[in-house]
Amino acid sequence: MSKKIQSGVICMLLAGKKFVFEDMDTINEIYGLGPEMFNVPNKWLTANELASIQAMMASVEKAVAIKDKFNILEGARQTSFKARQEALTTWFQKQKVSHALSERIDAVWTRLELSPLQLIQEMPKASFPDVRDAEPAREDIALAICGDGALGTTLRGDFREAFNPIIHHNWERHHKRYLRAKDNMNDKKEKAHSACKVIEEGTNVTAANLRDATRAVKTYSESIRWFPLEVEEIEGVGELEEFLKHIVVGAVAKAKGVAKEKLAPDIGDGEDGVDNTPASEWFDVRVLSMIVEVSSSESRGRARARSTKPVHLHPGEVNQIWPAYVQLFRETPTEPEAPNIESGDESGADIWAASNDLGVSLFRHLDDAALNHMLHFPDGRPALFAEFRSISRKCSWDKGVSHLFVKENNDMLPLALLWHQHVGVASLVEKIWQPVECPHGMPGTLIADEVGVGKTALVMGTIAFIIDTYWVDQIALGPKGRAESLPAGLDRAKVHKAPILDQCPFFVGQKSIPDLPHIIIVPNSLLAQWTTELRTFFAPQTIEIYHFPSAAKDFGAFWTGAWAKSKMPFINRIILVTHLVGHLFALSF
Repeated sequence: MSKKIQSGVICMLLAGKKFVFEDMDTINEIYGLGPEMFNVPNKWLTANELASIQAMMASVEKAVAIKDKFNILEGARQTSFKARQEALTTWFQKQKVSHALSERIDAVWTRLELSPLQLIQEMPKASFPDVRDAEPAREDIALAICGDGALGTTLRGDFREAFNPIIHHNWERHHKRYLRAKDNMNDKKEKAHSACKVIEEGTNVTAANLRDATRAVKTYSESIRWFPLEVEEIEGVGELEEFLKHIVVGAVAKAKGVAKEKLAPDIGDGEDGVDNTPASEWFDVRVLSMIVEVSSSESRGRARARSTKPVHLHPGEVNQIWPAYVQLFRETPTEPEAPNIESGDESGADIWAASNDLGVSLFRHLDDAALNHMLHFPDGRPALFAEFRSISRKCSWDKGVSHLFVKENNDMLPLALLWHQHVGVASLVEKIWQPVECPHGMPGTLIADEVGVGKTALVMGTIAFIIDTYWVDQIALGPKGRAESLPAGLDRAKVHKAPILDQCPFFVGQKSIPDLPHIIIVPNSLLAQWTTELRTFFAPQTIEIYHFPSAAKDFGAFWTGAWAKSKMPFINRIILVTHLVGHLFALSF
């Protein structure tokens, strides 16, 4: 971690003290500081560390020139300040200031289409862009990392001198990624080609071979984004991806006994070498040229797949390769979504064998049968879930179609969570239920997976587990419970305590699960999608779904309308709330 950015932050806060702390929400979120800075207790620092920083800050504030301030903070002169500098570094690292700054600065560059990667893709013949190319973003960045107080403030003097190293540090971070991708390009290219050759020439290709090839091509594909002109006419990324796409989908479809088109609707072969994209959809000759090259490479990939011996997978091997395939090709799968795979981060952690396991280490070595037993998920799904899902997207909640949801109907696929989602639900349950009572409750849980990982199914599985456990408790209470209120769609014979809770009986540290609804806050654009998914996964009459109004004038009517008339227990109700409304409620607390 560069001392320059740490010193820049301190000098920036001091130079902008008159306006920076006007937006305390932003400043506290990023830096964990108020106007008093280090003159008040800090949650990351001991009393001795705080005193050390206070002594150093006194010297910094006395210095007149910004250069002298940096020298003190970086130890260029007062070598006796080493302990004080270490204390400052402790605060900086534990508060995760560098990460917060990078995240906000990158968001501004991306929004304004001024990130290094975007500039390279816009001008592919140029070398790595200069930070001055992103100069138009400076005021927006100041607003992002200094709060609303920076609005309309002129970036000059000491503030500008302190602000510059922060911008340069983050630009250099992207430059290092670029150089790393450049240095490793040939190695990644060779590994991708070799892994695909194993599949082409092998006589007994395994799921592990497919997984390794997918990983290698994914890594190669991520790196080549920095070099848009590095599009090979033969054995390029597009060709390798298309080759793998047809091989993997074909193998998985055969193992599952379904048509390839059900797993990947765009898997049709098409005519080799033909690009059916209307020229009017492309804005210049350069882009049109690149599209034609991609189309040609895709046709070569399909040809290679057709000449390769089909790969045979056992049904149990599908979960080893399908998640990797979905993450590589960003498909919308026709079954619960797949987990994220990394493409090789800065730590170099192995993707499949030695990844940093954030929260799932207790369960990642268990198979489906063991996980289903622990969670009491009959047939691989919660008791509240539907048995089938329709390929043509029919909904069992709709009138006149429930009789179609039977095993004999070719339009139906069994609905069950995938292995990684069982692991996810078990990990969440292990964090939500506690072994001892905690009167003050427990902190929330963050599901930090990327897009396409299957967070929606994971959340729904967890909600279903909570509801099911609530009714287990009510039935166990006998006459004192509410078993008579069990929803019609929930089969009492399937309601049993999950073994995973044997040692952890306290829901968020409380003695019992309260009869309260579930609130899901979503972007307005995803409201319909969430409704569809809830109606797909949950069996009819097991839950009720409500959309909270977005207009304040309708809030009151919501509670006196269908909500008040319903006899469904609150625990079986789900309210979808838009981000805007959620934000308004947050401001009132």
